[in-house]
Amino acid sequence: MPPLLKRLARLWPYVKPSRMGLLATLLAALVTAATEPMVPKLLQVLLDQGFKPDGLPLWLVPVVLVGLFAVRSLSALAAQVGLVWVSQRALLAMREKLFQHLLRSSPTLFTEQSASA
Repeated sequence: MPPLLKRLARLWPYVKPSRMGLLATLLAALVTAATEPMVPKLLQVLLDQGFKPDGLPLWLVPVVLVGLFAVRSLSALAAQVGLVWVSQRALLAMREKLFQHLLRSSPTLFTEQSASA
């Protein structure tokens, strides 16, 4: 198993309780990625058909463009917030496990080994 996959496998128990948030984050990132090629396509339609007398209504292009950027912005925000939420919960779980381990440790551990040594 490659080293990256080993690290991810070690982190999975901490991320597993937040897997629905991780799935929502992935979905939001996919929406953001799917809307990326739509901007040039929309501008192509504007340039090819927008200035013809019998072409599409010119007012429609800015409305769709603003709507597209709104969808992209909201999905990018959802992906960022979801990623932060999942990582913060995983970090909290790791810290709780660490502190539980320290609390269960023998007091002699702290007298025999100092933090500065």
